[in-house]
Amino acid sequence: MNLEDFKALRATRNKDAATGGFYIGLAMFTMVLVRYFLPSTEVVEGIIGVVEFGGMAWLLYFFTIRYGKKRGDFGMGYASAYGFVIFLMLFAGIIYGSLAFVQTNIIDPEHYTAIQETVIKNNTGFTEEQKELALMAISSGLMNNPIVVIISHMLSTLLYGAMLGLVIASLAKRPPKLQ
Repeated sequence: MNLEDFKALRATRNKDAATGGFYIGLAMFTMVLVRYFLPSTEVVEGIIGVVEFGGMAWLLYFFTIRYGKKRGDFGMGYASAYGFVIFLMLFAGIIYGSLAFVQTNIIDPEHYTAIQETVIKNNTGFTEEQKELALMAISSGLMNNPIVVIISHMLSTLLYGAMLGLVIASLAKRPPKLQ
């Protein structure tokens, strides 16, 4: 592989990861909106969870396979496939975090503040002091900072993608064609 081939592969990877990440980020935010508009019951949450997981796995697989085909004769090893999944989820996290910030801080901030307070107050794993600290963090406006929201969503999306990517990369890898 010469330098021009390497640069072309890198440009293709970047473009495909950004495009796929955009669509995955939109899909993740769509599930947030579905949860927002549907009643919160165990059955509904269970169905949404299954659809979200299955959709995420399918989208990751689809975009990774598509990128692997574009690599042509070079093939795509496990490390390349896994790296692409991580890169894809980085872009998805930025899109998801940006949209989530708009939803939680501009469109309906009272709804999400009430949810956060309810979750914290009902969490039996927290001590009273931890609950007070968490409520102070909410009231201090830490989650109103777009950088904090985007980075937290990006990190959670990366973690989610890293776990799913272990399996996706093993399914999407393909050997190079020998000449």
